[in-house]
Amino acid sequence: MKLNLYVIADHLKGFSFESQFADPIMKGSLKGVLLFYSGMDLKTDQLYLSYASDLPEPQSVEAHYNIVCIGKPPEAYLKNTVNLLYLNSDTSLNGLFNAIEMIFQKFAQWEETLQSIFYQKKSIKALCEASLCVFENPISVYTSDLRLVCYAEKEKPDQLMLFNTSDTEKYMSIDEVNALKIDSEFIETIKSYEPTIFPKDAFGYRILLDNLRIQDIYVARICISETDQPIKKSDLFLIRTLSFYSELCLRHHDNEQYNNHPQNFDHLLFELLSNREVEVKLLHKYLDYYHWSGKDSFFCCQLPISSYEKSVLTANALSFQLSTNIKESCVIQFENAIVLLINLTRSSKTRNQHLGNLAYFIREGIIKAGVSEVFHEFSKLGFYYQQAKIAYQMGSVYDETLWCYRYENYALRFLIDRASEGYHPEVLCIPGLLWLREYDLKRSRNYCEVLKVYLENNMNIAKTIRVLYLQRGTFLYQLKRITEISGLDLADYQTRLHLMLSFEILEKF
Repeated sequence: MKLNLYVIADHLKGFSFESQFADPIMKGSLKGVLLFYSGMDLKTDQLYLSYASDLPEPQSVEAHYNIVCIGKPPEAYLKNTVNLLYLNSDTSLNGLFNAIEMIFQKFAQWEETLQSIFYQKKSIKALCEASLCVFENPISVYTSDLRLVCYAEKEKPDQLMLFNTSDTEKYMSIDEVNALKIDSEFIETIKSYEPTIFPKDAFGYRILLDNLRIQDIYVARICISETDQPIKKSDLFLIRTLSFYSELCLRHHDNEQYNNHPQNFDHLLFELLSNREVEVKLLHKYLDYYHWSGKDSFFCCQLPISSYEKSVLTANALSFQLSTNIKESCVIQFENAIVLLINLTRSSKTRNQHLGNLAYFIREGIIKAGVSEVFHEFSKLGFYYQQAKIAYQMGSVYDETLWCYRYENYALRFLIDRASEGYHPEVLCIPGLLWLREYDLKRSRNYCEVLKVYLENNMNIAKTIRVLYLQRGTFLYQLKRITEISGLDLADYQTRLHLMLSFEILEKF
């Protein structure tokens, strides 16, 4: 593989030298090292080793040659026109040549190993393990949504290890995800096409990051954690080689899934959530996978994914946290939302208990949820998903400060909103109530309020007068005047129903 002088400088052990660099750190053009002799035709893809006294006249030296010399070079060489390392004059030329040649051989062998791993269709983990000798720090690979695919780390005492075997295939914790998605520096790393170093503020150590892309879409990233050795400048250049072979593995060998659902189960859930019929036998097959019955008790939640959640790619991480921490649940992403389905029968918990547990994930995740009623037939999932959607839509409008919107709290309001949409109250309300309302406005009375309280208390006189702080005689007189003014027959059920709906409609205006 082609190197640059940054790599040579970082891996040249046992020698003391000074350096200057003209090329950017990400440029690599060096194929090998040659001993310089007088009259040699210099090329930019070779590293030349020479005594300082044997270097050609300064005027014959052009920019961007790569030179390692023993002794201090002429002043003209120190004006940033070449990539240069220079050592003490008592350095052994043969020893220096051998040390540099060993660096080229080391990285040639590394690349050969990476190629072999790819052609043998081994995992990305094997690539990372083969790269520990290069970076000398723990190496990990995360999907774009913060799931740990694999890691490689040198053996150390347990208390010094950064990872353990149970970490693989896990998403970052909900606390880590929430901290990162509001970290502006982390958001910038998502956009990067070059290796970047993430500062130590979030985790206590710096991390060298390089994003892996397939068809220009960011799908994963390689992370080198600065816990064993300081990150070297040349690591930013070398990580691109590891990324190249990792991307090849992702394109040709990777078939990772984001959940543990059986094959085609997601498609069946999509059909149900879209209110389309599914084959009963097929449905029971998938329910058997969870040891569920189609007649168990369920409820579902809709957690809409904001454009921000999409941009920082944390929705899958939250989905994973929900599915692993809420027992007897199933999680899927549908219509720009996370859909959480919970089996109450199998979990032996109530809806209220589950929502109490859910509060931690929703509040910390800056996400809100619409919640359906309980239902007892899995095939009707689509209907109750609609309830959860309605609850979220209504709650977001009427109770913006809450985090959880239960359908039963908004069902009547939704019904009234839909029925009255586009109509004036004069069209929908029972006339007697409108007359009574007009009378109150003209005479400064509160007969409408009295009537409403009377109906809300099921026309129970004792309860009504306690609420209104009225004497019985006073209330009976007011009730008589209400029926005279409005002409309403309160003994008729349909009249009472129309009245209560009319009160709700009037509250909108």
